[in-house]
Amino acid sequence: MTLPEEQHVEHVEHVEVVILAPFLLLMVGALLRQTTKNLPIPYTLQLLIIGTALGVLLRNSEWDDALQKSVSRLGEMDPHLLLHVFLPPLIFESAASLEWHLFTRSKLYIFFLAGPGLLLASALTGVALLKILNNSNRFQEDLLASECPSDAWSFPTALMLGVIMSATDPVAVVALLKDLGCKASLATTIEGESLLNDGTALVMYTILIKFTGGDTSDNVWDYLFTFVKMSIGGALFGIAFAVVIVQWLRTVFNDSLTEITITLCAAYLCFFIAEYFLHVSGVLAVVCLGLYFGQIGRTSVSPEVAHFLEEFWQCLGYIGNTLIFVVAGTVIGFKLPAFPVSEFGQMFVMYLICTAVRALVILLAFLIFKAFGCDLEFRDQIVATW
Repeated sequence: MTLPEEQHVEHVEHVEVVILAPFLLLMVGALLRQTTKNLPIPYTLQLLIIGTALGVLLRNSEWDDALQKSVSRLGEMDPHLLLHVFLPPLIFESAASLEWHLFTRSKLYIFFLAGPGLLLASALTGVALLKILNNSNRFQEDLLASECPSDAWSFPTALMLGVIMSATDPVAVVALLKDLGCKASLATTIEGESLLNDGTALVMYTILIKFTGGDTSDNVWDYLFTFVKMSIGGALFGIAFAVVIVQWLRTVFNDSLTEITITLCAAYLCFFIAEYFLHVSGVLAVVCLGLYFGQIGRTSVSPEVAHFLEEFWQCLGYIGNTLIFVVAGTVIGFKLPAFPVSEFGQMFVMYLICTAVRALVILLAFLIFKAFGCDLEFRDQIVATW
């Protein structure tokens, strides 16, 4: 029988152990950044590989129980908490650092790929996945002579998976583009698309999750209203919030601590208020906050503070990217033995489908905007597809 005092000690030890993993993983990232600069492998991919190897090692070892507990608890963090901790600063830093004149030059491509392009890619990917995954389930049942009914995928479920797969991840895209040194115009186009389509994808996911949960009480117009409210409402709130923050910054002069604190809190509060209180897209709100700040708000920051502010956000972005990729790799390493071998084949086919659909959408965008004099070179199409 465990005494209350023993339970309390165990609980305190568990809470303290959780702190170990993030700082140890950041040290691993710093070591990689220092020693592997000349490798032709992007830093984020290195983190993913090292994290996976570390996850497998920790899973199969018993020599450090504290580190195992810390990493496993970090990997079991609630997804909503993970979203609220990492997403606001990463998206704000990326949006605020966009070259505005390049963004406006590429806005046709960006808005098409982040809006209609994403919806088309999600639908095509969902249809292909629906057919392939259902056929795969039937094949496995025939192979096992199962008498159980087929675990068939519904179209809303396949479409939701298509939405998840079709949206380019802003965290990965931004980090890779910085490592690879793409030309500025292409990098801005891809980065702008990744920032906007992530918000579109979250809105679509929110709507589709109701279908997969069996909630069909709303009609088509209700879902359309939800989509418009979350997307446009999120953008408008982000702009309004940015105006207030910029006006506040203009009242502060040469106070680096205050100005940096205001921008940091603005990113988190904008995301939280949009998601929790207004029920609009927090991602799009923070994107608009960052774009407004990068274009107009920078002039409201004191000249002596501007460089320090930029360095602070770059450091925060680096820490966020490092933790996300190495934690993702570690979680994969922890859970790798639980995946059936057959699912790896399905994942590879899903990857091929997603890439082929992405190439088709990029080609469609090229054909549409070529008529307006907006050419995208073939090599740029290849990079944008990948």
